[in-house]
Amino acid sequence: MAPSTKRYRVWLEQAYYDIEAAKKSFHHKFYEWTCYQSVQATEKILKAVIVHAGWSPPMTHKLGVLVSIANRAHKHFEKVKFNFRKLEAYTFISRYPFVYPDQKNNTPHELIRKEDGSTSLEIAIDVYTKVNEFLNQESEYPTEMINIDDFYFTPEEVDARIKDVVFKITTSEKLDVHNIILFGSFAREQGRPRTTTMDIIVVAETDMDFIDRIAYVRELTKGSEPIIEPLVYTPKEFDYMLNEEGEGFLESAIGEGKTIWEKQNGNSIQ
Repeated sequence: MAPSTKRYRVWLEQAYYDIEAAKKSFHHKFYEWTCYQSVQATEKILKAVIVHAGWSPPMTHKLGVLVSIANRAHKHFEKVKFNFRKLEAYTFISRYPFVYPDQKNNTPHELIRKEDGSTSLEIAIDVYTKVNEFLNQESEYPTEMINIDDFYFTPEEVDARIKDVVFKITTSEKLDVHNIILFGSFAREQGRPRTTTMDIIVVAETDMDFIDRIAYVRELTKGSEPIIEPLVYTPKEFDYMLNEEGEGFLESAIGEGKTIWEKQNGNSIQ
């Protein structure tokens, strides 16, 4: 059964407390926690939108997926404009400390800077303010319930998305792409739920810093599903982390992954 639409207030109120916790973390200079709590708040804000529309909130923390579901659940939500692309990149570093290139064995606490925490907090507050205003203006109306987890991408949709992503990334003027690697669940099987994101590693020459690269590729590939979760390394960074550092995360990703584009022939590899 659909949840009571009134319960969206619980999600929204807890998001408020998450933001307050993020402010305290920022004050005490735990910027990695500021970023993490800001993502937690944004996750709950988006689930408030989904519950407001009469849908059950999915068990996922991926912000891109939640935005997509919120847009499908609530017919007016697309008019709410905010940019969250940079937000999840910080928590990725917190969860996997060694994905950050040239980090010289520093902890996420040392890597995530004051300006990173400030950016995350500003994004969470912006999303909260805009969504709160939106929901206060919208009447609560349950729509026909569906089970999101019953909806799976077809192999044809996955293939089309891979080709679309490869084209958008390889034709970018800001990236000199050497190769693109698909890893994670979509590398193992194509029949994945629509709440699943597509993980890729992009190896490319670029002048952007690590966080900006991730945000850029997220922005570049937005608008279609599956939602893309990118890691972007220069060839030098990638080789060093894989061969010198022997980072287990990259080794696992490469071991289970498959190359979907290489510069040497300029073609997608299926």
